[in-house]
Amino acid sequence: MPIMRQRLRDIMSLEIGWKKLLEDNFYKFDPDPSHELDDMLYIDINGNGFEDPNEVLDDMTTDADHEPYYVDEAEAKAFCIANRDAIADKIEFLKFGKNFLFTEDNPIHSLILYEYQLLEPYYNGGTRDLVLKAYSNLATIRYLVLEYQMKWIKENSSEPDSRIKMLWVRQAMQDSGILFDLGGSILFIENLSTQRKVFDCISTFVLIAVAYEFHWEVNAFLVPNHVGARWDNVESGNFEVPSGEHFDNDFYIHYGLDQRGEIDGSARRHGRRIEQVSIDNGVYLRTLNNTELEGIFFFNIGQAISLMTSLFGNQFESAVDAYDESLRRLPQNAMAVAGRGLAEIELGQWDEALTDFIAATQLDPNLAIAYEGLGKVYLGTGNYESAITSFDTAISLQETVSARINRGVSEFRLARATEDSSQKRRLLREALRDYRRALQLDPGNEAAKFNIEVIQSILD
Repeated sequence: MPIMRQRLRDIMSLEIGWKKLLEDNFYKFDPDPSHELDDMLYIDINGNGFEDPNEVLDDMTTDADHEPYYVDEAEAKAFCIANRDAIADKIEFLKFGKNFLFTEDNPIHSLILYEYQLLEPYYNGGTRDLVLKAYSNLATIRYLVLEYQMKWIKENSSEPDSRIKMLWVRQAMQDSGILFDLGGSILFIENLSTQRKVFDCISTFVLIAVAYEFHWEVNAFLVPNHVGARWDNVESGNFEVPSGEHFDNDFYIHYGLDQRGEIDGSARRHGRRIEQVSIDNGVYLRTLNNTELEGIFFFNIGQAISLMTSLFGNQFESAVDAYDESLRRLPQNAMAVAGRGLAEIELGQWDEALTDFIAATQLDPNLAIAYEGLGKVYLGTGNYESAITSFDTAISLQETVSARINRGVSEFRLARATEDSSQKRRLLREALRDYRRALQLDPGNEAAKFNIEVIQSILD
């Protein structure tokens, strides 16, 4: 690891998770200041002096029995789940979900914990209210679904199919005030806790959380720029919470959805068409287990840190850490690989970013943001011809203002570097077309306006 990146991580690293939860509260179990969590094989919660099975950290997961001994994240999570009732009075977070009758092993606890710890330094103690509201709203949705279930039993003699059950959850979400649209926070508990609860495809997390309480076999799956839900790994049961529609796998392969869960008729142009190599690589349309679902949670956290700079500042090293955690759980997540590459660009880690963008395009040959990232790397390192080629590909897949402007920058800089006057004018005219197109896409873009004036003055 480069020295600069290591120093950045020493200054600010992403420290969240179940092990962090135990470490922060360890003194409540063992007041000896010379002891640390990694020194302990077990925590004697009930004080009976014996190593009861649920108290032995080293037996909590199958990859345990470390030499030298240390507690890993999986063991810490399993320990907290197995002993939640016993230690809820010592660790406040474990009390929150318990108060709303959510089962210990519901994956939603991990998502709420990670965001609770992430936001704590920035909310001046207000994260407790966020978590309580999030759990309260989830409990309301759960209660409404229970009402629908009881009404169905009363009115029908047959068991409802999986589609009806998933629609119950969607209806309960609507009845509790959730809107299905773009414009909400990237962070789950912020969305669920505000008065205006706006959810795009991360509404899938609500569905899975509630379904878990009814022991329904609902799991997540990924398609480009989108996460959906399915019942018991049945392809025809693919469910889109925002729209309330069901689609089979072929639909996603040939068409696809935007983040609202609405049909995108130009999936090929928008880079949402799924190639066979991405299916073969396990990137898309594969049912995710709970560990892989946590990989999506960490991807969202990486996105939040990278994009919500007004809250978090320029903590791109922490974004890299979040993407690392995502990829440990879900190595095939092409979006996380590309997201890490974008954060590495911000840190000046050009070689690492280049490696990540190439890997992302191998996982998903249609991932426009990866080609745009490649263009940024080449632009930043002075390889303008390769930058133009990469931005060409990105624009062909998904046209964005940033890709147009960056291709214009690449063309302008290449024009300045060439001695051939006709070649120079050709490149300047191409750059001018890119900036004008960027202005069409975003009429208020000041960078496009400025560059149009500069190039026009040169050509005149």
